[in-house]
Amino acid sequence: MASYRKVLDLKPDYAEAHSNLGLALQGIGRLDDAVASCRKALDFKPNLAETPYNLGNALTGLGNLEEATLIYHKANG
Repeated sequence: MASYRKVLDLKPDYAEAHSNLGLALQGIGRLDDAVASCRKALDFKPNLAETPYNLGNALTGLGNLEEATLIYHKANG
């Protein structure tokens, strides 16, 4: 996570780093932070592969099933 944060200090609009940070945060149970990172990634690159699913998974973990379902459906076109 420290590496992703360093990259983002240098290039704050690097969507892939936001996405990877979100996945790492999700892995340690920091779901609110994971959601925020995934949202930032999608703000910079709306069609970034895997990120909508990671966002949906974090939202599911937070119990926000309605929004997660919308994210999953949107990701599937």
